[in-house]
Amino acid sequence: MNQQLKKVLNLSDTSPVHRGSLQIVAATTTTIVYLHYLIHNSDLVVVRFWMSALILHSTNDLFVFTRGDVASVEVLKKTLSLFATRSGMSPNLQKSDVFFGHVAPNVQAAIIECLPFRSGSFPIGYLGVPLSPVSLKMVDYGVLVTKVKHRLQNWKSKVLSFGGRKQHIISVLQSLQLYWMAIFLFPSGIIHELESLFRNFLWAQGDSSRGRCKVAWSLVCRPKECGGLGFRHLAAWNCALIAKYLWAILSSCNCLWIRHYSIRDMVFWSARRTNRWSWVLVKMMGIRSDLRRYVSVHIGNGLTTNAWEYAWLSCGPLSMFISHRFIHAASFYVSITVQQLLEALPDGWPITWIKRYPILASTGLPTIIDGADDVRCWNLASNGGGEFTVQKAYQAFVGQFPTVSWRTLFGLRVITKHSFYLWTACLLRLPTQDRIAEWKHEPPDLKCSLCGIVRDSHNHLFFECTFSRQRNRRLFVGDSKPIPHPVQLILSCVFDRIAWKWRKKVLTMHDVVS
Repeated sequence: MNQQLKKVLNLSDTSPVHRGSLQIVAATTTTIVYLHYLIHNSDLVVVRFWMSALILHSTNDLFVFTRGDVASVEVLKKTLSLFATRSGMSPNLQKSDVFFGHVAPNVQAAIIECLPFRSGSFPIGYLGVPLSPVSLKMVDYGVLVTKVKHRLQNWKSKVLSFGGRKQHIISVLQSLQLYWMAIFLFPSGIIHELESLFRNFLWAQGDSSRGRCKVAWSLVCRPKECGGLGFRHLAAWNCALIAKYLWAILSSCNCLWIRHYSIRDMVFWSARRTNRWSWVLVKMMGIRSDLRRYVSVHIGNGLTTNAWEYAWLSCGPLSMFISHRFIHAASFYVSITVQQLLEALPDGWPITWIKRYPILASTGLPTIIDGADDVRCWNLASNGGGEFTVQKAYQAFVGQFPTVSWRTLFGLRVITKHSFYLWTACLLRLPTQDRIAEWKHEPPDLKCSLCGIVRDSHNHLFFECTFSRQRNRRLFVGDSKPIPHPVQLILSCVFDRIAWKWRKKVLTMHDVVS
């Protein structure tokens, strides 16, 4: 590339153009990698400019890396001028910036005088996210938090039911941060702030006063069949989205991002941090321990699987119970592959190994299959195993919960508002008199407003109360005895109205189907 550049600009071979001086990067994660590595390891000038074409009405947001001296920047300036002459695209001076890494102040002033761009600072907005060679701070996520608050304020002035607020959180609010979570591992403080906004909006339409939330947020985020509302747990969802990058590294995907992050001769599960790792990779590798127990390997030729760190046996990774000292004492290296280990143990596990580690006696060795590659598998039995998906990883990070008998509460033919209140009643979270007495220390003479005999509770209100028993018997058994209660006429009208509406709805559905 440098030779072609010198030929176009009529430069000699002694002209000061650094090898790889012009590197154009057009992806967020890859750009972070280059910024981290180049800024921390060499004198560097990063130029970000917007190329605009007046004829085509198009723009390109580009990064150009060059050596941190005036001569290299002059070459870049001539290249941009030549490119603008040939293509008709010129940099936008109001949107272009220059960033420096390990460049002396006097050289920075000379470069800014050469290039008519302003001096910029990180983080900067790029492809919808903040871009920085160092770890983002809490304040850098303020743009996302502000966007969520703006959506909440727009809906706060409208009268939404519990069902409407639930659907708004699932469909809109929990989707705003999805793009960010697919790139960055969020700090716990940001996740707590976002969940507090969702929680206050669900129970109090944005009011942050205490005592308004009836159900714990951890229970709300459970699946519907497990007694929750189906909200996503943001911390687990963030880890599941980031886990797809770790899975790509494990699977050795053929892409630039994975090639730059190649662990070289180190094993993925035991690799230690180096200067080549950007802050993004450092945070990603922090969740390896949570991911490791769900990853196994089906052995083919055994060439790409470490014998000690990967779970290629039914007992799990050998390094979980075999120490490195024992490995070296047995004349093995910690970097050997499964094929090399099986070739060194043609007769199976040595007797001394079995005596020291009895679990090996019930663990058989696989057979090498020439020509077949080792396959990484997601071995969570509850969701089918096999290939990795973000949904499977989310289920693994959240955990398994017991199902409830009323899991069909949120059916398609159930009114959302009714199902929401019934869900609250099933969890015993309604403000009944027995619970209110514990909160506010009310006098002990509270009585049920229907029967006036005892203090009401969930069981009494729906099943034990004489009025409730008579009403249930009339609804389900067909008892036509009159109810001796002043509100009999009102309740009859209400139930007749509900029955008429459901009858009309069912007839309409049958007409549509037919």
